[in-house]
Amino acid sequence: MINIKDLEELGLTTNEAKIYLASLGLGLNTIQNIAEKANIHRVSAYDIVTSLLEKGFINQIIRNKKRYFSAIDPESILD
Repeated sequence: MINIKDLEELGLTTNEAKIYLASLGLGLNTIQNIAEKANIHRVSAYDIVTSLLEKGFINQIIRNKKRYFSAIDPESILD
């Protein structure tokens, strides 16, 4: 099981790791729900998710003009 320390060793900040793990646990979901699960303010979560998108840790899907996010499988990241 991947944890915050593993993700920090891969170069993520603590908050990026929290958002990634929250997204991993929730599956496809909104930033609001991901931020709530990670216990990070929603406004801050937008910047963090953008960073994770750029780093390839999270995917974005748009449905009915609403953005949803899902974490990349940890096995793919660790390889």
